[in-house]
Amino acid sequence: MRIGILVQSVAAITPTWTTVHLAHAAVGAGHDVRIFEASDVEVTSTGKLVARAWVVAPEEISRDGLARALGSRRLPRRFVEIGGCDLLLMRLSPLTPTVLSFALAAEDLGVRVINSPMGMARTSAKSWLATLTDVPMPPTLITGNRSSAQVFADAQPGPVVVKPVRGSGGRGVRLVRKGDVHGLDMALQATRTLGHNHVVLQPYLEAASEGEVRLFWVCGEVLGAYRRMRAPGEF
Repeated sequence: MRIGILVQSVAAITPTWTTVHLAHAAVGAGHDVRIFEASDVEVTSTGKLVARAWVVAPEEISRDGLARALGSRRLPRRFVEIGGCDLLLMRLSPLTPTVLSFALAAEDLGVRVINSPMGMARTSAKSWLATLTDVPMPPTLITGNRSSAQVFADAQPGPVVVKPVRGSGGRGVRLVRKGDVHGLDMALQATRTLGHNHVVLQPYLEAASEGEVRLFWVCGEVLGAYRRMRAPGEF
């Protein structure tokens, strides 16, 4: 199988990344793997969707070796027609309108894209989850209004967590103690610095100290789960 993996930047990849595990497993299973950044994708003058990709050879079978080779950009590079891929794995964030248009174009060419571009567009912001009334979750407010944020925070029995409506990896996430007006202002400003006007506010749950269970499912079937623990010193 010819597999294309679209990433934001190979320079940031480390051996622990899921992207490396996926590429490593695919190469080990005998698949043809090409990795490319969003900036490597082009539409040619003849209308072809192509990318200048890094070729993952079987000798790069070690995860550490693969991560080092990608980080140092020393893998061989080839132009590939994305329409010739059997599978395109979307392994990047944020999902910009340009990247989304490339993914939709790949689908139009008959390439199976995972995750679905329209599904990613629908769910990439935390606002989607907040609209699911049949899913248990803490009280949640999504707003770009300072006054609404203050009213919500004041109504909670304890601290609140403030985070960007889009993002991952803990970037821009703040814990605001009850009654800390300055802390709320700083948290809102932190998300704006990241380019987000809307924020998510939720009461802090003490049970978070016991970790969180994350589920992995495909097409409605749960395939596995793991408990994610916060790093030492993190809230």
